[in-house]
Amino acid sequence: MTIRILRPVRLVMMLACAAIVAGPMVRATAEPASLRLLYAGTPESWPRPLLKDGAAFSEFAPLPARPAMSDRDKALAEIGLRLFDDPALSRSGQIACASCHNSELGLADGIRTSFGHDRQRGRRNAQSLFTAAWMTPLFWDGRAADLEAQALHPLVDGKEMASSIRIVERRVNHDQTYRTALHQTQWTAADKHRRRERRACRA
Repeated sequence: MTIRILRPVRLVMMLACAAIVAGPMVRATAEPASLRLLYAGTPESWPRPLLKDGAAFSEFAPLPARPAMSDRDKALAEIGLRLFDDPALSRSGQIACASCHNSELGLADGIRTSFGHDRQRGRRNAQSLFTAAWMTPLFWDGRAADLEAQALHPLVDGKEMASSIRIVERRVNHDQTYRTALHQTQWTAADKHRRRERRACRA
């Protein structure tokens, strides 16, 4: 599925065009009341979007249910959340994943392109991560097949966190609280089965 992100002005223009195409359904204006009437019914009755040739479209729908989490999954999620917020993973020790994916800003940062190492501007804007667990591939250009592959890219990108795998490994291993938490997590057969289920859900 391809999701097109439109700037607010373009979105309003698209909705106004849809109102005109709808004809007798509503008065063809871009007034909020008219637009509200266009989308008052079920998604099947909504005006179709105006897309470029070859673009795929699907209406939003509820996300699939997530498989139940084991105690180990929950423990790893807690470690992952801490790593996500930890600027020690960056070369400068000042930039975390959460710097560009702020939980108070929809897990994005609300600016055109993010600032990274030495205040360098990134090449693309930061995507919201709310649905990242179900997205494949990842990045705007689709260069990462899944989250496990994606997670390494920002760490080593010279314009983002500008770190290296050796730096990250050394700093995480140097922190006894990380080592203790990771040591307490061990794979079980049930954990492996749940991991396969999660990957199947994303496929």
